[in-house]
Amino acid sequence: MKITQLRNATMIVEIADYVILVDPMLAPKAAIPSLKYLTNNRRRNPLVGLPQNTDQLMKKVTHCLITHCQKGHFDHLDRAGAKWLRENQITTFCAEGDVAYLQTKGLDIQELNPNDTHS
Repeated sequence: MKITQLRNATMIVEIADYVILVDPMLAPKAAIPSLKYLTNNRRRNPLVGLPQNTDQLMKKVTHCLITHCQKGHFDHLDRAGAKWLRENQITTFCAEGDVAYLQTKGLDIQELNPNDTHS
């Protein structure tokens, strides 16, 4: 197994013939407004750019896993990530509670049931 971290929650996991993109936040650096917390040092998100080899890594992706993505968790799936998944027709796995929300994004969703096993 090989794990390559792209950003805070975004990574690529390579296992045998599978290359899994986890929690895709793919927007360019500072493309998303800052969080609305009480602070004087608000910074636009993402705080860092993607690594230079990201395009090369993304060409190998076979599946996606979104750990959670409801309100307040934009760092697990942003608009750029959703667009990339749609354009590349990547099957996306998620928990039952996120299925309906992710289907509204036009993604190919497969629910992960904790009582099932998946190869």
